[in-house]
Amino acid sequence: PSNVLILLDKSGSMSECMAGGDYFCNPDDMASDDNGDVFVIQYPGKGLVKMHYDTMTIDQTFADNGLYDPTDDNCKVLSSSLAYGLTEYYDGHIYSSDFWRQQVVKINSQTGECVTKWDVNGHPNGFTLIDGHLLMSKWTWDPGTVSGISSINLSNGNIKHCTNNNLFNFNFGIAADSTLENLYMFDSSDKRIKRFALSSDGTNYCP
Repeated sequence: PSNVLILLDKSGSMSECMAGGDYFCNPDDMASDDNGDVFVIQYPGKGLVKMHYDTMTIDQTFADNGLYDPTDDNCKVLSSSLAYGLTEYYDGHIYSSDFWRQQVVKINSQTGECVTKWDVNGHPNGFTLIDGHLLMSKWTWDPGTVSGISSINLSNGNIKHCTNNNLFNFNFGIAADSTLENLYMFDSSDKRIKRFALSSDGTNYCP
């Protein structure tokens, strides 16, 4: 929404979580659904919150009184001091990530139920979602992990790990154009935005 008020606290009296009423803490990434409700993954490791934008109140019917933070490792989402929380919305579901468990989780946006998860064999640090196709960039960190792009077709759940590409390792932010012809990445090493042509195998897109 365009009518967002940003408060700058010169006095330093505000904490990471504002006192009183409904709130969220340290947003790492945000997404909104078709109703304009907002989903926020909180840093560091404080779970995923759903808020009604029109009333600015927590949706108590979502997950555990508005907070998605399950104990099941297969459903975990994580944003911590050495990780990045990612959130996207598509067709009634939230897609979020767990950097350390190397997974992407599909969550029902109404109930907060964990629907499924995908193992991505790398540490996800960037999402872009176009027309039902979720592409993510991955870092190598733990032994055996792979950098590059993984692609999930959200209509059928098929995942494809694209050819390894170290250019995506320890870089920040990806985006695709609306036609899924090109993928863009910011390369922090030379301070340039780089473009990669996307191609489809009939199910998934890869650079």
